[in-house]
Amino acid sequence: MDLALVLAEAGIPVSFYPMPILGATGPITIAGSAVMTNAEFVSGATLVQLAHPGAPVIHGGGPTAMYMSSGAYASNSPEAMLLRACQGHMADFYGVPSWYGAGATTAKEPGIQSAYENALAMFMAYSNGADVTFGTGLLDGSRILCLENMVVDDEILGMVKRILRGIEVTKETLAVDLIKKMGFNGNYLFDNHTRRHVRELWQPSLGETGTYEAWQNAGGKSTTEKAQDRVAEILAADAVPFPEDLGAEFDAIIAAAAREAAAV
Repeated sequence: MDLALVLAEAGIPVSFYPMPILGATGPITIAGSAVMTNAEFVSGATLVQLAHPGAPVIHGGGPTAMYMSSGAYASNSPEAMLLRACQGHMADFYGVPSWYGAGATTAKEPGIQSAYENALAMFMAYSNGADVTFGTGLLDGSRILCLENMVVDDEILGMVKRILRGIEVTKETLAVDLIKKMGFNGNYLFDNHTRRHVRELWQPSLGETGTYEAWQNAGGKSTTEKAQDRVAEILAADAVPFPEDLGAEFDAIIAAAAREAAAV
């Protein structure tokens, strides 16, 4: 709370991050731990508002479950995803942004488990009110940062964003006149309507979309191997230069902190 009050006074948004664990540090029922998560946020936010009325706060948190057979952190179990979904809806109720854990698979390496866990977790998060999430690229319940998994997570997030953008319904997109013109034997591939909208379709940057033969002829690489190649490309690329004005601002902040520390 000391840090939260200092940040709030400076006008920096404060996020509280409760992390009750079902059946361990919180009730084993989802509803019970949802109460605890929300209570921890409300108590912290109340103190900040009493000290600095109107200070921006964020409904954060990483509530989760535990595998009772091993005691392992179950970051992406169905119960954990539902618990965080409750958090997203409560943030909407209070009218504040929501930031919580999504991803951080318990898998130990990038692969099938990490992909299905993180895909479900990220979709659940953003479809239930998350504004920002934490966990991209993390394995083993947040103990390992894996660059390959970060690339895969980026692909997942692209799909999630496209799904949540929804469906545009207009006279143009309904295309009733075109359907009437084409009839039962129409070929839409070369129609101008298709050309106008084809670039709106989501395109993967990592996933395999060709034929099996084409995949074999290209070396038959797994998704993990393709992710490794993508990481190598990114690391080999020229770095984006850091803005000089931002660098000067950071230097001034660090110098001010050093002066204050020396004075103490």
